[in-house]
Amino acid sequence: MTLHAQTEFTIPEETIRVARAAYPHGNPLIKMRDVLGTIYQDQTFASLFPHDGRSVEAPWRLALITVLQFMEELPDRQAADAVRGRIDWKYLLGLELTDPGFDASVLEHLVDAGYVSARVLVKSQERFGIEGVGPVSIDAQWQAHTPSGIDASQFILDWGNQQAICPQEKTSTSWSWLSRKSYPDLIKIQFSTTDCRSCPRLSDCVQSTSKYSRRTLVIRPRAQHAPTGCATR
Repeated sequence: MTLHAQTEFTIPEETIRVARAAYPHGNPLIKMRDVLGTIYQDQTFASLFPHDGRSVEAPWRLALITVLQFMEELPDRQAADAVRGRIDWKYLLGLELTDPGFDASVLEHLVDAGYVSARVLVKSQERFGIEGVGPVSIDAQWQAHTPSGIDASQFILDWGNQQAICPQEKTSTSWSWLSRKSYPDLIKIQFSTTDCRSCPRLSDCVQSTSKYSRRTLVIRPRAQHAPTGCATR
């Protein structure tokens, strides 16, 4: 199997038009795409594929589908059906409305580690989804695999003052518990939309075109905090 990394992530115009008509006020998956972009990028998975053989489904898209599976507790077959038939899934995945999807067996080839990242990401969602930073062996976020990306290792966690500091020396404006039953011990950190919107490095930090773009992190309490690369005080 050969990976031909996708570099264009524009949502098809017809998919946008129909999705906006069907969900005029948006829905969680549409908001997730608008705020977080694709979340994953193919380059993250490049080392897993040989340089020859038949082309594979875009790994970023398959990884994101595992997130959706976990959110909705869907088996592989139902997830594959959702890719073919649901407008909000097609919007999030950047697919044409006529895209036939793929056979459910494709999802069986994903490693369990994908569910670790998906679980942290999904259980870190509030309202429409936020970026998860947790105890995984590899940082799968797009910032960690983009030359100019601002990944988790570039943030400083000030536990005493319950603040995070970004590379541009801006301090987070909120630090709160997520209050999720399944993951009651997750902390959400958010930065100011004003600071982020005026930041010259916004595109290196947040993959969104929303006027309310801002960086959001999710971490575990200090006693449980596994190494993520973040500096601490």
